[in-house]
Amino acid sequence: MEPSLILRLVAAFTVIGAVLFTFRIVAGYARSAAPRARGRRALRVIESLALPGAASVHLLEAGGRYLLIGRSAASLVLLAELSGESVGTDAHPARR
Repeated sequence: MEPSLILRLVAAFTVIGAVLFTFRIVAGYARSAAPRARGRRALRVIESLALPGAASVHLLEAGGRYLLIGRSAASLVLLAELSGESVGTDAHPARR
């Protein structure tokens, strides 16, 4: 093999390696920075209560609104939309 060919191959692999390394660093940074950019979660489960059978009731906070959701084996139903005062979120911190 000619020395100039070997030098060109080494240079090409070095450039390819640098591009791949840079892409990996940028992609990792974007992935780790995305959750911090949002701050708060858009949906939060405040309380859940299992009922007999396959039913349950869930209190959710979604975009500053408090929703009481009923779940059965076949469906989800919005039971009520509550005000923040009636929920008393300060007295009952969210379970995560």
